[in-house]
Amino acid sequence: MVVKCGENRKKTCNTCNGLKEINYMNDDHCAKCRSAINKAKREAKRIAAGKPPRGSGRSIYCSTCKKEKEPGRENESRCKKCKSDAYKARNAAKREELGLKPWGSGRKETCSDCGEIKENINVGYCNSCHRKRDRDWRVKTGRSIKNRTGKCQCGNEMASYSNCYCVSCASEWRRNYLRSNPKIREKLNRSARERYYKSGEEQFKVYVRGITNRAIQMGYLIRGLCEICGSSENIDAHHDDYMKPLDVRWLCRLHHAEHHKNEKK
Repeated sequence: MVVKCGENRKKTCNTCNGLKEINYMNDDHCAKCRSAINKAKREAKRIAAGKPPRGSGRSIYCSTCKKEKEPGRENESRCKKCKSDAYKARNAAKREELGLKPWGSGRKETCSDCGEIKENINVGYCNSCHRKRDRDWRVKTGRSIKNRTGKCQCGNEMASYSNCYCVSCASEWRRNYLRSNPKIREKLNRSARERYYKSGEEQFKVYVRGITNRAIQMGYLIRGLCEICGSSENIDAHHDDYMKPLDVRWLCRLHHAEHHKNEKK
């Protein structure tokens, strides 16, 4: 009598006592329990070899140079240097495919405007084109005294504290500059906070301005026209004496800035 393979074995798993799958009849365990046992064996081998268990995170060593990675790169597969080298190699291969020179091989020998040979290889234009572009830029922006028109590029009068912008354009430029330079914005905010907390006079001024703003909101003070130009836009309340919160002069933003600028002289 021929006995088929698996006929003399139990049909139940030795671990969970559940029925085994057909293809696991020659095994003492079902598929689920056998998978768990094999996984436990592999983890024991990894621990015996000094490696971290699987699922505990990436290795602390770089996958390229096998050195320990820098702090903060636990979720990266490579150290900072190896990853940078890989990016450089990839970019160099792309440039080679496009027929471009490798990075660091120098600028091209011809001018970017006229295509003539440049006098200085380290700049983008020849001397003639460079002078022409510089002259056109100064005429366009009114930067030089010779070409200064007294008006901003938008057509408004220049601000007294700017050589090329009106009040609105200067404010827009400052907002864009601080928005694109968060480190400088944070530095200015930090210096303002330090000035506020270290100076009792500055804290008192902020307190008085708050009283004035609340009085305007509640209707006790009516915002008037600028005393100098009669403008009704961007009107500020100027305090000659901060001991009198409701005794203010109405000045536009331009003449308010000019007033404080003249005070510092």
